[in-house]
Amino acid sequence: MILIGLAVVVLGTYVPLMWTASSGSRGAAILGALEGALFVAGTGFASLLASYLSLATCDESCDENLSPEVRRGEWWHTLDAWQWKAQLALALAALVAALATLVLPLLHRYTAAIVAVVLGLAAFCAWALLVSPLGDQFGI
Repeated sequence: MILIGLAVVVLGTYVPLMWTASSGSRGAAILGALEGALFVAGTGFASLLASYLSLATCDESCDENLSPEVRRGEWWHTLDAWQWKAQLALALAALVAALATLVLPLLHRYTAAIVAVVLGLAAFCAWALLVSPLGDQFGI
């Protein structure tokens, strides 16, 4: 839930910066681009983690070959669960949107940058909620 709280902070600071930058404030545009760089760093880390999780899948902890009474039922114990691909797609979508929040203010496309940050945060929060059960499992 800390990640969701950080997402709200990013939204609460980035959008006003972009509105101020659209009025001609060069300093707000630079601060927005710097905040975009921090967003890229966070989503970049999430994308690396998602890539690792996608490659590692459930290896020896898969229980799909066990009897139905023994199966745990969580998606991370199933090798071909759709969530493995979905979590990677969400993290990569967040990274692409975060890159847009870095570049668009430099191109004076402030409204597009606001749309990019909203879409990026939505993808990032969806990824965080999808993998949050793995936090207890893997200590993340």
